[in-house]
Amino acid sequence: MAGCATWPDRIPKADLHRYLRVVREAVLWKLDGLSEYDVRRPLVPTGTNLLGLVKHLASVELGYFGATFGRPTDEPPPVVG
Repeated sequence: MAGCATWPDRIPKADLHRYLRVVREAVLWKLDGLSEYDVRRPLVPTGTNLLGLVKHLASVELGYFGATFGRPTDEPPPVVG
C-alpha cells in the first residue's frame, strides 16, 4: 500500500495516541447536540447513561495508560452517577 509505513518505521506509542484521539473524537461527535436530559438519561436497567460512559472511558484512559507509560496519577477516579 502506498503511503503506509512498515512496522519498523512505526512508533507504537504514537499509533496508540492517534487511535485514542480518533476514538475520543468519535464519542464526542456522537454526543454533540444532545440535551442535558439525553446525556444523563439512564439507558439500561443498571442506570448507565452517556455521561457515565464518558467518565468511565476517561478514568480508564487516565489510570491504565498513565500507569503503563510511567505517568501515574494521584487523582481519585471520577464519581460516576
